Amino acid sequence: PDTLVAPSTVLGATDARYYQKVSDRVYRFAPQVVLPEDKKRFHGINERVHVTHYANGVRFYRQIVLNVN
Repeated sequence: PDTLVAPSTVLGATDARYYQKVSDRVYRFAPQVVLPEDKKRFHGINERVHVTHYANGVRFYRQIVLNVN
């Protein structure tokens, strides 16, 4: 309840570009925590996402699907 949420938009060319052919509503954002030490690994050697942050992203998308059904 005391958490402030601000989605981070994704400006890069992600797979979302392919969905524009089937929908006018394509949102590009990443539901993951990005810490300062994570930023230096973007598109670099040993690029990775913390396993906990990845799992939280999966849970986020799962919940979206459950909410739609």
